[in-house]
Amino acid sequence: MKKLTPLAFAAIFLFGCCMPGGSAGPFDLVPASATSVATLSPSSVLNDPDFAYFYAKANSNRSINDEFAAITAATGVQMRNVTLAVLFSTGTGADRKSAAFLQGGFDASATEQRLRSDPSWSATDYAGYSVFRKSGENNAIAFIDGSLLVGAPSAVQSAIDVKKGTAQNIRSNAELMGILNKLNTSAELVYASESTGALPSELTSSPLNASFFSGVRASGLDISKRLETIDVNAVLLTDNSVEAGKLQGSLTTFATLATTVFAQPVGSLAGLIAKIHISSEGEYVLISLQTSVDELKAAETELNTPPA
Repeated sequence: MKKLTPLAFAAIFLFGCCMPGGSAGPFDLVPASATSVATLSPSSVLNDPDFAYFYAKANSNRSINDEFAAITAATGVQMRNVTLAVLFSTGTGADRKSAAFLQGGFDASATEQRLRSDPSWSATDYAGYSVFRKSGENNAIAFIDGSLLVGAPSAVQSAIDVKKGTAQNIRSNAELMGILNKLNTSAELVYASESTGALPSELTSSPLNASFFSGVRASGLDISKRLETIDVNAVLLTDNSVEAGKLQGSLTTFATLATTVFAQPVGSLAGLIAKIHISSEGEYVLISLQTSVDELKAAETELNTPPA
């Protein structure tokens, strides 16, 4: 059976952004058609050894830097220096198209000039903006209000449409905004997504069957770290308050089962799960956990140590 790390256990509530009210910038250029949106501070996350450690543990020792290798290869921007990244996707499955806004830590004007002087890149006009494409590659790059926008051509164009006022931004997406408004907008990592109806195998395989997640319409997660303290918040959107109450009960039972299946009767993992707080508010289910780097590592060690 595949092991679940503490970080993966937290991430389970999401898989298949900061949105300060009234602020202008890349957030306002995310299209209303987005099915997911995320924000992170690469200069904080990529330079923090604890984030790197837990990401690798939750992703088969894959480096978190690998997630941004394609952006660096396409733009030449060193992601460790970028102060803010806003990522969004439109569509789902095979129709999923993604793009990312990058801000701070690099010279956008110099990057644009480098593309213009490189014969392997060509620029075409879209709604008054230069969109750069490289022969043989399916990425597009544009520059908007000092931000670099890179991703699938259709996703890049959708953000330009928002800028030109021919399309609405994400504030018109009630489900994602409902999630984002309940998350910690100052966290280093924030993610919100509409539900695709697909569940990770860990949620439906024995001995844990969490098929009750299939009723979730949208979900979100934020993770912040202050010194050695880590705060995790998750938000799940259901159809109504009755369904939220049912889901809250199912999650509480799920946490108890997880303790029974994976944890020692008195140990680090049981203590960690006991700290998870689950409540409901209207049609939303709210999950929170405050822990520490040492507690997470101790639970990780226990989870991956065979019983004596």
